[in-house]
Amino acid sequence: MSEFGLKSYPTLRTIKEFITDPMERHPQSFSMEAHMKASSKSPWARDHRTITLYLLENVKYGSTLAQYTYASQLVQA
Repeated sequence: MSEFGLKSYPTLRTIKEFITDPMERHPQSFSMEAHMKASSKSPWARDHRTITLYLLENVKYGSTLAQYTYASQLVQA
């Protein structure tokens, strides 16, 4: 293995650069799943689920993309 650890979402500023449609700026959007390589056919699909489970078990977070992004980075750290 070359890496250990947990994925997190990139900074909100970066997300806004690659997701230009405001309607797609939420954690479960098609665009976010594609960026995180979390489509149901991908072997990486469990990563999105793992991030969510770690968040649910360890921190409180809101429903906005900014809150979810910050919480994912906090858990990763």
